[in-house]
Amino acid sequence: MSDMSFTPDNQEYVNLKLAQLLFDEKVADMVEKNGKDFPSELLNNLFVNESFHLEQDRLNSVLAVYKTGLPPISVSPGMGNKYIVQNGRHRVAATILNGEEKVPTVIVDEQEEKEEKKEEKKEEKATAVK
Repeated sequence: MSDMSFTPDNQEYVNLKLAQLLFDEKVADMVEKNGKDFPSELLNNLFVNESFHLEQDRLNSVLAVYKTGLPPISVSPGMGNKYIVQNGRHRVAATILNGEEKVPTVIVDEQEEKEEKKEEKKEEKATAVK
């Protein structure tokens, strides 16, 4: 099978295997709700996260444009050689539903991101003072 297409946006990305991702069990629920068995080899990659929910309408939109291109998902380093999905759970579900094994991914370092936001705030304050 071919890898998912994506819309380039000048971000560097890698194609990670789904087996390298840690994601919420709601992804598995959504896959099964849409008529496909969740791959048993991914069951150990699930965890519980009550801070968000997946929407069927959003998944339908992602599935409709899946082959024409989507932006990469965002992940942060997790335990071992695995990555925690931060943004793109609907795209992960769509990838599984399309029988793919890899998904375009941008790996973000949470510490770097926090430092960049602090720097942006400093610049905003400096600009406001002028």
